[in-house]
Amino acid sequence: MTTIHDFATTLEYCADHGLRAAVAVVVETDGSVYRRAGARSVITEDGQILGVISGGCAEQDLLEHAKETWQTGQTLQAQYDFRSPDDLLWGMGAGCNGALTVCLIPFDPSTNPELADRLQADLRQRADACEPYVCVTIVQSSDPNAWPIGPVTATDVFYLQDLPEVSAAKPLLVRRTWAGTDVQLFVEVVSPRPRLVVFGAGEDARPLVHFAAAADWHVTVVDHRVEFASSTRFPEAAAIRVVRRDEYASLDLDDAAFAVVMMHNYHLDRDLLQNLLPRPLSYLGVLGPRSRFDGLLQEVRAAGVAVEAASLTKVHSPVGLDIGAQTPEEIALSVIAEAMARRRARTGRSLRERVGTADVQGAPT
Repeated sequence: MTTIHDFATTLEYCADHGLRAAVAVVVETDGSVYRRAGARSVITEDGQILGVISGGCAEQDLLEHAKETWQTGQTLQAQYDFRSPDDLLWGMGAGCNGALTVCLIPFDPSTNPELADRLQADLRQRADACEPYVCVTIVQSSDPNAWPIGPVTATDVFYLQDLPEVSAAKPLLVRRTWAGTDVQLFVEVVSPRPRLVVFGAGEDARPLVHFAAAADWHVTVVDHRVEFASSTRFPEAAAIRVVRRDEYASLDLDDAAFAVVMMHNYHLDRDLLQNLLPRPLSYLGVLGPRSRFDGLLQEVRAAGVAVEAASLTKVHSPVGLDIGAQTPEEIALSVIAEAMARRRARTGRSLRERVGTADVQGAPT
């Protein structure tokens, strides 16, 4: 998966090397489609396409549309309807039974540096967000000089007034008239990346960090061993914390975080559970058999820590989905899949067993 951080880095590279690009945003969908409204892709002048918004059905066509935006300097909205048998005439034959509208915003620092700066700032803010926030993007404007296209960077509440309620699950495409100018706005709630804290920097932690980072999670690795907890071993980790052995029982942690304990040390695991079990974490995975966790829990309670039954609902031990995982890579896949299911309130069962059909296969990037 290509992450928002990758998008921001790509635009920075294009700006430094004089390349044009386009930011493609899914602004409206109908029926069953691969990605929801809010999903993004970046298309560069040298033919790179970062991010998937249609399962590969429309990306090459978007490259041709991007060329038009570079010529005009204006946004372009491309509509794709995969519900009709006529879709076969496109040569796509997607069969997705849905339709989507994609807005392409030109990135050209040489002719419109102000818009290029706003696009870079928007993607960087999304990548670094720690709290949800509402973002407004002007995708059409009858007077670009008065109301330029692109992300609105001002924080004045004027931009948010008289807008319908919007949620992270349902961005909106609305029209407004501002000081005599007709504008079309894409309004969305930007959610911060989910945060995963991995306690333990052993070999089996490396594929877990890799898969989580590839899925655009903000990953922190915590260990007391300097030679293990290093950026060389974990280049994809957003943060690495080296702590003392006696600090595990009192480490500060974001209550909204997801945590996985894989220290391979009974006493350190006990200290961590003593600290983590009372916290309202989103998810707590503990490596090892259930009998080991039961023993740890007994010792934590014997130490005087009150562990309510409700607190145990967040605990997953043995950690991971039951996929028959054996290797560190397979175990890592099962763990991040379980954490993702927990985050999105899903069961983790096979999609073919669901009653009814989902509107989409993917989610916004």
